[in-house]
Amino acid sequence: MLRTASVGRGFPSLLVLVLDMMGLALVAWFAIGFGSASEAGLTVIAAYVLLGAISLYVLDAYGIEQASQEWRTVIRAVIATLVASVLVVVFLKFIMLNGLAASESFGGATAGRLAGGAVVFAVYASAIRLLLGRRVRARETDRRWLLLGYDSSTRRFLRQFREFNTQGDLVIHDSRASSEPDVDIERVGAVLHTGEKDLDELLAEPWTAIIISDTYPASVSFQEKLMQHRLAGTRVLSMVAFFEAHWLKLPVGSLHNKWFFESEGFVLAHDKSAQVLKRATDILVALVLLTVLLPLLPLVIIAIKLDSKGPLFYRQRRAGQGGREIEIVKFRTMVDDAEKDGARWAQKDDPRITRVGKFLRATRIDEIPQLYNVLVGDMSLIGPRPERPAFIKTLREEIPFYDIRGVVKPGLTGWAQVLAPYGASVEDSENKLAYDLFYIKNYSIFLDIVILLKTVRVVLFGRGR
Repeated sequence: MLRTASVGRGFPSLLVLVLDMMGLALVAWFAIGFGSASEAGLTVIAAYVLLGAISLYVLDAYGIEQASQEWRTVIRAVIATLVASVLVVVFLKFIMLNGLAASESFGGATAGRLAGGAVVFAVYASAIRLLLGRRVRARETDRRWLLLGYDSSTRRFLRQFREFNTQGDLVIHDSRASSEPDVDIERVGAVLHTGEKDLDELLAEPWTAIIISDTYPASVSFQEKLMQHRLAGTRVLSMVAFFEAHWLKLPVGSLHNKWFFESEGFVLAHDKSAQVLKRATDILVALVLLTVLLPLLPLVIIAIKLDSKGPLFYRQRRAGQGGREIEIVKFRTMVDDAEKDGARWAQKDDPRITRVGKFLRATRIDEIPQLYNVLVGDMSLIGPRPERPAFIKTLREEIPFYDIRGVVKPGLTGWAQVLAPYGASVEDSENKLAYDLFYIKNYSIFLDIVILLKTVRVVLFGRGR
């Protein structure tokens, strides 16, 4: 689950990042000597700040833990600081050695001061996370949400409210709803008001945000009241806007054609400059990854061959951009006759997956051959995962707006792959589509960088899908 998607945590994470970068810069400046301002010295500072921030992010050190799990915050900060220190030493000693003569500014004394400074930074990083985490948790428990309307979209909202462990009190109002006990409402500890007169009293109370469901009747007088709340500083959000802003996905069942043509975004589907920039980035990063991963390939080949009989590669037809069929290539992770009875979704703990295949899937190593698909233009590094044509017909019939994911190139990894839980069903596909639509609507180079970093986290911790 994406902890940073929880309500109100965007700003604290940004604040922690800024404080981290300041602390990392001071550590590196101390390591090279406070009086040093040489080119090599500035390289040490820049490398340590950049690698330190990336390490902290990849190791999930910007999530706010529950009070009972604060020890995880400390462990992540310590490990990330250690990783960053090792990376900067390797970077400067072996990569930048010839370019900036870094060896003159990065001798044994500097390395020793860097190690000492890293210990101080680990304590500092842990402290600010613990202090800010407690403040954020205290503030979140004081939040009050007013949800207007109780229908099928509300039930989806309640399930997400529970899944993301959104904090604060939730009050629901709908004069048409039954006052009978409801399991979805009880699970999130919400309160349901059904009286007509209760609405004015509820609107008079202070709310963190007012959320309006798809079918809630909006009279002129009601809209005027909401306008006054909005002008007074209370956020007033549609159900779709809440999903997008706080849970970083789009509720497929609540979307309609009018919403699409009224919404901003979707530049990747039509903006040629965005498409050219993304294509250039795909080619550059794919070439770099192939170069870096090349020494690993012989070991993968040997492991696959020793583990089970069958071909080295697995070729499969998938739906590409615009529904055009493409052939993707992967390292084989299943037994040779895995689909002798026809195509079917891979399940969690699927018995058809080999021992080596489990490792390859968890670490995404099985996807390396698809870098070829990226280079030839069939795929992008980041985008919705290409689906099998055998499943497309069912998914189109069962899931609204499913074809929209095909307006962009499929990806090696994507927003759904790093956020959605493992699953293989129509319902799971709808959940992943909710994330894919968010990505297509909100595409940016920055979002692509975030997904790449989250993919690194997935690979390191074996959470492949």
